[in-house]
Amino acid sequence: MGFIEIIGYSLNEQLVYDRLGIFDAGGSTAIHTFGAYFGIAASLVLGDAVKPQSKPHSNYNSNIFGMIGTLFLWMFWPSFNSGFFPEHPYEKSLIITNTILSLTGSCLGTFIMTALLRHKFEMEDILNASLAGGVMIGTASGILVNPGTALCIGVFAGIISTLGFRYLQGKL
Repeated sequence: MGFIEIIGYSLNEQLVYDRLGIFDAGGSTAIHTFGAYFGIAASLVLGDAVKPQSKPHSNYNSNIFGMIGTLFLWMFWPSFNSGFFPEHPYEKSLIITNTILSLTGSCLGTFIMTALLRHKFEMEDILNASLAGGVMIGTASGILVNPGTALCIGVFAGIISTLGFRYLQGKL
């Protein structure tokens, strides 16, 4: 499966960057979209072969390690988005600022939706949705100039991700 994934991703990257000429500062179009569709395809193919006997659940230790990983990703995501395309310092600072604002917005959206849906904060919601703003702003981070737009994109991403985790997880 890893061999097929490498070939598929290489073809996808060539299509996105070379053939279509898409400006993708954070890799959202090339990396995350491919990963999502490849994951869905792999789940469809392997889903019948491996049926879980119980619902997945987390424990305290896995949540702590997940939160450590989320914090590291939160800190380094602006450098991921600004590391490849920007040629000028202004572009780099614009991408970093928009990414930080979007990540902040996704954290706000996540905490708001978790409090509204469950009346308490759940670690699983926070782990899954607090990084959604970084993914969603990745492509547009070098284009947006208005910081309010980046913040709104992040809030929207946090809300949608929390709702998806809450209501779609059982159906997948």
